[in-house]
Amino acid sequence: MKVRLPGTKEFAPSSPLKRQHGGSAVRTRSRLMLAGYGVFAAILFVTFATTSFPYADTISALLAPMNMKVVFKRQAMRFPIGARLENVRLISTANEQPLLQSPNVTVSPSVAWFLLGQPCVELRAQIFGGVVDATVRQRAGSTVVDFELESLNLAVMSGGEPNLGMQAAGDEEADAPSQLGVVLSGELSGHGSAQLMGPEIIADTASIILHGREVKAVLVNGLPPLELGVVRGKAVLEHGVATLLDVTAYGSDGAFAASGRVQVRHDIAHSFIQFTFSLTPTAKGRAGFGFLLNMLPHAPNEGPYHLQGMLSSPSLS
Repeated sequence: MKVRLPGTKEFAPSSPLKRQHGGSAVRTRSRLMLAGYGVFAAILFVTFATTSFPYADTISALLAPMNMKVVFKRQAMRFPIGARLENVRLISTANEQPLLQSPNVTVSPSVAWFLLGQPCVELRAQIFGGVVDATVRQRAGSTVVDFELESLNLAVMSGGEPNLGMQAAGDEEADAPSQLGVVLSGELSGHGSAQLMGPEIIADTASIILHGREVKAVLVNGLPPLELGVVRGKAVLEHGVATLLDVTAYGSDGAFAASGRVQVRHDIAHSFIQFTFSLTPTAKGRAGFGFLLNMLPHAPNEGPYHLQGMLSSPSLS
């Protein structure tokens, strides 16, 4: 029989179930706190590692087999991982001449570097009015590059507009592409990969798929541009031979199809080319460029054309 004194309260003893539940809650809170500390420490480590990472030296080391290096004016942190490099230049170490220039490049170490110890960086560069994404890594004594091109400005690339990619080369060199007589406009995108063995292109392998839109070409000053419209094609480089596959163009001035190969030589001007192409002009194309069609060896409807010989002086038949 229980006896309770006046003015007192009866307390029931804690059950084992309640004590077990309270202990689990405490352990859960402790684990969450430890996990939070771990995440915070990881963020601090990654921030320190990526901020102090020698990006320019690393990229230059990856490009050293091609006699190239990278320099830039300033570096800023890019959250959460990586850095932003400003006024970046790609320079030939053979003659210290700038090859390309970008106002803004973001770069970060690839996960493969931390997990596998394989030197690898990921890049995103503003160039030629568009964007280039690339992953650069070392493998078996070579440099492997996987890349994507997005909305590159053909007018900038061909010299029809101020070339943002070659400003550092000086006015004379920046204007050089326009002296070839053909100025392009439109946008170019694509993707591909390359394995670079050294400064000689003959030892390299590469492949690229390109897609152009609203492409136009000014062939002769004073004439309207040739409207090529949508352009597609693939190129493969292997054993010193560059092969063009299924190059097509469809525009308001007509259709164009080409295939062929280039036997690359150390002196590019002496490379040997063999191309076969066909033309199907529209009424608009005949009206605007009839005199150029009359200069061809035969009418477009009589069969394909063959272009072959040295790159500096090929013959057309």
